[in-house]
Amino acid sequence: MYNLEMGKYIWPHKIGDAAYWYLQVLREFRREVSLTEFLEKISDPRFGKRPSRRNVQRQLYTLHLSGLIDKRGGYNNAKFTINENGIARLNGLTFLNHSKNEPLTWDKHWRLVIFDIPESLREARHHVRRLLKELGFQQLQLSVWIHPFPVLKEFEVIRDAYGIQTHLILMEVVNYQPSQDLLKQFQKLYPKHFK
Repeated sequence: MYNLEMGKYIWPHKIGDAAYWYLQVLREFRREVSLTEFLEKISDPRFGKRPSRRNVQRQLYTLHLSGLIDKRGGYNNAKFTINENGIARLNGLTFLNHSKNEPLTWDKHWRLVIFDIPESLREARHHVRRLLKELGFQQLQLSVWIHPFPVLKEFEVIRDAYGIQTHLILMEVVNYQPSQDLLKQFQKLYPKHFK
């Protein structure tokens, strides 16, 4: 049986969603930040409802105790930075095997992910959704997602690890005429590679 602790694409690797998100935000800063600056960043509408100051502070201190971020200063004047351990952990958690700057060529095929994962397998469903978002899949219909590049292997790992072969369908489609809106979405995501 596949070991979930060892699977690169299996979440959460003993790190919660909030911790993962906070590490990403700290990495984006590329410098030391105060709690106030951090709160301003995560109050961006893209992230939805902002968590309370107390919860954010608690999470940052937990990350510090875990050795993933550095803290300088006292309780109210503390400044935080992601350290090498945090960056390494974040890199180990990411689903992406390639960056958008690597040479990609579109072979005119489309990759479809169709899933209907029951509530009893909520963790597997969560991992599939996270991977769809991180890889830049676009939704065609409810639970039907599409992508132009060959990125289905990551889903195969999740499917095999959780034994959800009957709930997760992966397809490569040769003859599909996408809408102009869909093409524009992928052109935004991959301007150098998708024409």
